Amino acid sequence: TPNWKSAIIVCPKILLTNWKRELETWLIKKDVKIVVGDFKPKTVEELGDIFIVNYERLASIKEVIAKKTFDFAIEDEAHNIKTYKAQRSKNTKKIKWSKKLIRITGTPFLNKPIELHNLINDMDPYFANWKKYAYRYCNGHNGTYGFDPTGSSNLEELQMILYDTIMVRRLKSEVLDLPEKQRQTIYLKPNREQIKALKELNVIDVNYNELFKNPEFSEYAKIFHQISITKVPQIIEYVDEVLKENPDKKLVIGAIHHDVEDMLLEGLKKYQPSILNGAT
Repeated sequence: TPNWKSAIIVCPKILLTNWKRELETWLIKKDVKIVVGDFKPKTVEELGDIFIVNYERLASIKEVIAKKTFDFAIEDEAHNIKTYKAQRSKNTKKIKWSKKLIRITGTPFLNKPIELHNLINDMDPYFANWKKYAYRYCNGHNGTYGFDPTGSSNLEELQMILYDTIMVRRLKSEVLDLPEKQRQTIYLKPNREQIKALKELNVIDVNYNELFKNPEFSEYAKIFHQISITKVPQIIEYVDEVLKENPDKKLVIGAIHHDVEDMLLEGLKKYQPSILNGAT
């Protein structure tokens, strides 16, 4: 769209860098200032032309966000705001936009139609009234403990109205000839320990063909080990994000060092992980 001047993209933390990389690859306008909101901007100018921020960080920068009206607001993995009482939902709903609001999700609701309401109630006036929506599409009724909106009713009608007004649904088969499996590199922002280790690594002159004969190999291996250890909290955070959105998803995590395996087992113990290594 040639007439746009600003946009905000809200997404899970693990997707911040991916969004920035894809924008840099595909944007026609190359003079666009893209800012990843992994810091605390103090002025509107610091938001750049396109501001990418994760849901959790919105709370700490809401005063600055409130001063700007963006042309476009894009909310990725929008099911993160399905609960209207959640603080992340309230902060996201306060974003001001003038041209278009786009919410992207592969799972508009996991179990009940009521989970969809907070995603659509500000996109079309028909869905604005919570009680009306609950009665019509959630089999809303007065139960033993008060009003119960956890059922479902008239779903075909709901689907038809959504498709006629605000919803676009695309299957993979309709859009792209995608392979069965996709491989994707997830970029992690290095912390101070990792940056220090990487700088030390760059100092070592390594001939990879003669790696194991190199007297510096031991130091080289130690630095890689150190980097692996510092990545464990980020990996645990990433797994938490993935399984929060897809509780039935199965994951396989590969590691080289036993202490890294032990740290992962401890950090992910709530998922009851199994381990397969040389000791099993």
